[in-house]
Amino acid sequence: QAGLPLFEIPWAIPFSAVVKAVSQAQASAEQANLLRTNRAQRRLIGAVGRADAAHALVSTTAQIIDGWSALTDTSGHVITRAELATVHQGAGRASSFATGAMVQNIDGVQGRRIGLLMAGRRRDLDSIEQSACLLAAQLLGVQLALSQQHHDAMAGVRNLLLAEVLAGRTLAA
Repeated sequence: QAGLPLFEIPWAIPFSAVVKAVSQAQASAEQANLLRTNRAQRRLIGAVGRADAAHALVSTTAQIIDGWSALTDTSGHVITRAELATVHQGAGRASSFATGAMVQNIDGVQGRRIGLLMAGRRRDLDSIEQSACLLAAQLLGVQLALSQQHHDAMAGVRNLLLAEVLAGRTLAA
């Protein structure tokens, strides 16, 4: 009537055995969660080292949550996205924010927002999947900031080379 589980334990079983079994089950569940969290973190960190790190992070996020993931700029334009085939089974072609979705800001240098990571699936995201999405957003922030710094540095080098060529100093260039 109260909505609580009710079970009967035979008198022959000591209460300490019940407590021990529950404690072992909780410890096993915690160990499984730690292993799952560690695997997700290692996969995301490994994605940063791939050639197209942003897409690799988005794809890995979709795989970890068994759903979809997208990286957008601050205006909401999709930069890259990933969907698993299971997202569309029985639902046509439209992804939905219906149940388990989250949107996470991606911050660059000095906390300036540089994009959004959106991820979701048909079922609610559990705490490990939410944590993976948060880590993916943080890694995307670092990767995109470093990529922008690299792009800016290369643009500076190109400008210097062009200035040298235009000044007639082709040997220096």
